[in-house]
Amino acid sequence: MIDKKTKALLKSFFKSTDDLIDRKIIRSSKYTADIAEYLCQEIYSLTLCESQREPGYDGCDKDGKTYQIKINNSKQKTNQEIGNPKYYDFLLLMITSNSKLFDLSLEDTFIAVYKINSDKLLGRKYIAKKEINQSRPEYLIDNGFEIKTVPNKELS
Repeated sequence: MIDKKTKALLKSFFKSTDDLIDRKIIRSSKYTADIAEYLCQEIYSLTLCESQREPGYDGCDKDGKTYQIKINNSKQKTNQEIGNPKYYDFLLLMITSNSKLFDLSLEDTFIAVYKINSDKLLGRKYIAKKEINQSRPEYLIDNGFEIKTVPNKELS
């Protein structure tokens, strides 16, 4: 999983970005995509696409299943763009506690990680807050970047 030094760096990075956002220096959430891909690679043992330009997906697992990785850290967006589900098997959606899409019932959580089968998303371009909040995340990441698996009975 994620080593202690990397956890400390990520924690410091997100604290710094919060300060930069408050000062209106950072104006979008695009900087988080690489971090989301790294975290998903570690959590799900994915091989990320080397070119970073694969059509429709960001990585594969050992069985050849493809994954689109998205993160939402935006205080303004009320839905999340999901790419084209016909090009991937699963969407890994990371929602930070900074996001307007975050489920506030997830106490002591910085990032909730959802794994959604692409079959549920076909024909769509976005996923909305209501649908995300009705789903159960697979993993919760706290402010120290400790990763916890969510048991089926813990969340509805």
